[in-house]
Amino acid sequence: MLITPSNLDKFFTALDTRFWQAFSLTPVWSDQVATTYPTGTEQWLMGWIGMLDKLRVWKGSRIIRTPAPQTYGATILPFELTESIDQFKLEDDTHGIYFPVIAHMGEQSRKWPDFAVRDLIEALGDFAGAAAQLGTDGVSHWNTAHPVDFYDAAKGTYTNDYGAAGTSINGITVGGTFNQQSYATVWEDMSIRKNESGEKIGVLADLTMAPPYLGFHAKTVLQSAFFSPNTQLGGGASATYVGAMDNPLRGSTDLLINPDLTSQAAWYTLTTKKVVKPFGWVLRKAPQLTPRVAPTDPSVFDAHAYLYGVTARAVPVWSLPWLSSRSGV
Repeated sequence: MLITPSNLDKFFTALDTRFWQAFSLTPVWSDQVATTYPTGTEQWLMGWIGMLDKLRVWKGSRIIRTPAPQTYGATILPFELTESIDQFKLEDDTHGIYFPVIAHMGEQSRKWPDFAVRDLIEALGDFAGAAAQLGTDGVSHWNTAHPVDFYDAAKGTYTNDYGAAGTSINGITVGGTFNQQSYATVWEDMSIRKNESGEKIGVLADLTMAPPYLGFHAKTVLQSAFFSPNTQLGGGASATYVGAMDNPLRGSTDLLINPDLTSQAAWYTLTTKKVVKPFGWVLRKAPQLTPRVAPTDPSVFDAHAYLYGVTARAVPVWSLPWLSSRSGV
């Protein structure tokens, strides 16, 4: 479109339409792993109580217990994206060079939750500090010593961070770099995590998230009909197999190859089908596109610059740590 004073308004309207078309067509992954919590305030707070003790044989007097509350909160963060297009260059643009700028802004606005949740998970940028990495139970979300009971240290701890070499649990190496055994042992270890009452929570991982670098390895383990493992699955003694066997791990979880993950080694097993997902997205204000293109706008009048700005407010947050595991780093 040749930009002239007579069709400038139509051009700006077309740009707005282009923004929202790109926004709606851009695929995202964060909604698979993060629960969205709408909020109307700057401060967001989540509260819950741990699992109550189970019934006991009545010997002697009753033992009176009081439910212990836990809370976790976060402060909403403002986000922005602003692009400037020179008025004169736009008017002289006969090749539509600047037209895609608004579409790219729409794509970035749609990917905003993906990048923010990814940055929280991988401790990147504004979410690299200790405060941002602090989870819902008082320790960092990826940790080898999560308390089973926040108020009773005697009940022990559990890990959801297995490292690059794996973690020794009851003499068995669990996790490590991605392969059949590390995946199987992490899945199994998640399944025996206990709640405050001492009973198993029933955590059955249903999604494995991995970077593209591990994509073929993950597909081999989780989607191949047959494979030939070179070690004993389930944490037993190492043994060499000859030939192929039915793949018992096939379909044990869904697979998400996440192109936005920056680590080539880290992989995650997640429980995503409970009431809450492993991570959260607290949304205060969805992306809003604001143009400053009127001739009287200071940017146009003083600097012959058309401005387009996106404003949004939200914050990625942690969920309950027993819903997720990290390994490989």
